[in-house]
Amino acid sequence: MTELLNNYLPTIILYFPLGAIGIYRWSVWITKKVVAKKYRPINENGHSDTLSIVVPVYNEDPNVFQRALESWISNNPDEIIAVIDHTDGACIERFKKFQEENKNSKLIITERPGKREALSDGIRAAQYDIIALVDSDTIWDPHIKNTLLFPFADPLVGGVGPRQDVLDTNTLARRLFNIHLDHRYFDEMTYLATVGNALTCISGRTALYRKEAIKDLCEELENETFWGVKCISGDDKCLTRLVQERGWTIRYQANVRVLTPGAPDLLTLFKQHLRWTKNSYRSDLKSLMSKWIWKREKFLAYHMIDRFTQPFTLLFGPIYFMFSIIWGHWLIAGILLAWWHLSRGIKLYPHLKHRPSDILILPFYIFTTYLMAILKIYAMVTIRKQGWITRWDESRLQAGVNHIFRALKSTVPYFATASIIILLSFGVVKYKDVTTTSNDNGNIKFHEIESMITDNCQQAVLNNLENQQFRYYTIEQNDTLTVIAKKYNGNLFAIIEANKDTIPNPDYLKIGQQLKIPVLELGNILTKDGLFAFKESEITFDESSKTVYVEGRGSVVTILEIHNALNNELILEKLNNKEWLLKTNLLIKKGVTLVIDDSDVSWLKLQSDKDEFIWLQSNGGNILIKNTKITSWDQENQAPDTNYEDGRSFILARQNGRMDIMNSELSFLGYKDSLKPGVAWHTTGDSPNNYLITGQVLDSKFYNNYSGIYLSGTVEMMIANNEIAYNTQYGIDIRNGANNLLIKNNRFHNNAKNNCFQAM
Repeated sequence: MTELLNNYLPTIILYFPLGAIGIYRWSVWITKKVVAKKYRPINENGHSDTLSIVVPVYNEDPNVFQRALESWISNNPDEIIAVIDHTDGACIERFKKFQEENKNSKLIITERPGKREALSDGIRAAQYDIIALVDSDTIWDPHIKNTLLFPFADPLVGGVGPRQDVLDTNTLARRLFNIHLDHRYFDEMTYLATVGNALTCISGRTALYRKEAIKDLCEELENETFWGVKCISGDDKCLTRLVQERGWTIRYQANVRVLTPGAPDLLTLFKQHLRWTKNSYRSDLKSLMSKWIWKREKFLAYHMIDRFTQPFTLLFGPIYFMFSIIWGHWLIAGILLAWWHLSRGIKLYPHLKHRPSDILILPFYIFTTYLMAILKIYAMVTIRKQGWITRWDESRLQAGVNHIFRALKSTVPYFATASIIILLSFGVVKYKDVTTTSNDNGNIKFHEIESMITDNCQQAVLNNLENQQFRYYTIEQNDTLTVIAKKYNGNLFAIIEANKDTIPNPDYLKIGQQLKIPVLELGNILTKDGLFAFKESEITFDESSKTVYVEGRGSVVTILEIHNALNNELILEKLNNKEWLLKTNLLIKKGVTLVIDDSDVSWLKLQSDKDEFIWLQSNGGNILIKNTKITSWDQENQAPDTNYEDGRSFILARQNGRMDIMNSELSFLGYKDSLKPGVAWHTTGDSPNNYLITGQVLDSKFYNNYSGIYLSGTVEMMIANNEIAYNTQYGIDIRNGANNLLIKNNRFHNNAKNNCFQAM
């Protein structure tokens, strides 16, 4: 369990904000859903009231208007009052013909622009107890009047709203709008109707009010302002708020359905949603700043606050999705896509149950929800900007403004909206940097705890620092102090001084004798210019083990020299100018230094496929890698070997040697084996202090290895200014006996487990 947690902990931490937001959003939805299960509409109770229908009309399709009139009259209202703009001649004529057959209808022709004014005229003219404010394109189901009136049996009920549906879902925009309506009325409205006596809004498509509740609100309705600007749209939100503010309760009748055509195209739909969102935000802010909502309807207040946060929390999903692709987290990106479809499918189940074919447009619905989130942020930025119904001629509402000024002014909201989205994205990036990269001082920073990894590594070293001022080298045949000092790039005179009590004569060394090597002298980096050969190397190939052996203490060898010595393309093949394919194992023996640099190698490929793989190893020798690239290589697929399960090429430096890596890239190496995890420095034996293994790792990249860098029994190593990423296990794997390590200014990211692991 611990291993599993360690494996996924960095990813969990990186995506924790998204997960936390998801848990919060689902908790809210589940709570609302559970509460909404208790909702029951008011069924037949014998109550009946007189009903006036008031409809404002402007630039309506006469045929749609005619159909709406017929649906209303089939419900036997006591009167129908049409307030029609004087410019709409077609609808005026259509209503006059309607009057000939229906004497309980009344026509008001108005020259006052604005829906609020038209509604006020109709309310003042209404004669009966209940007034239904209805849009000119809204269709009623037959025989719904009585059901709509049932809640008014309670004298405290001031308003009633029905469920809404789309008349004909014959376009994509209308199908999307239908999903939106079902989501609202199945979840939001039933929840609010259960926890309290208030709703956010009784939609203007059909809103029933007790005449007593609204007869004195006409002036406030016409003259409502927001931040000094007169409100033109949002009449339904305004009336709902004013009625509730005065102590009336509001009911929702889910068993009554009215139909609306809906926007025919996506552009119109988005414009409508923008207008509705602004209206909602303006009205909700007014409600939240009032005493009545906090005194009587706290659940409604919390619901309104939550609606303000929704667009911001919702956008974290696509932001994280975008960055998961940028970061190469393809699995996470796939999980997010799958989860979006699954979660939306669950939440929309009531809709999909009676319209299963809409599952086909679920991806587009998901996409539009994120567009709507951006739209809602834009609505916040432009909350003071007013507009009426989609068909309204705005020239009748305001005087002309300088077009250049308006154009310049209109760019500000777009810039502000974009800035907010960029800020959210920047927050995600900074969070990633804080949790996975280095701080300004160069110490590793992980999980927001400064220097956590570096301090832990250093602490493990300091525990035994007293005993680690020296490491020991066992003298072998043909060793001299000069050769040994050169091998570790140390100071000859410092070594002589450290051993003066046991080796009084530097010219006389005893085979098997232990030589003290001051650890602080090991920090000097090996360089090609500083190398010199004491003898020629011996290069041989053993067919049985398929291994190239390089011997000769004090010798220096290159890849090109190995190729020239063996002259066998089945062992080492030159692919390009400086590209090589090593097809057999390569073992560097004691005292030999292998140089792999850009003088003759730009890319060294180590043959590795599903059948076999080769390795590069030093046993008591040195390896210098500089300005080059080394990877495993699947010759058949012409790509690095990405499958570590069946074994993969690796590089290993073992006791009494060193390996220095500078400005190079080492990737797709290693597999699950303690000695073969990728690029490793390792000593073995019961007394690791008797062996030396060291080196410097600077300005290099370690990608897609099993472990990026593996250290065991190493001493005085510096690992600095490297990028260590996308490794299967750890970025740096520090094992027993590693001491005096300096790890700084490295960039860690996307390592499957921790950036640094210690097993001391």
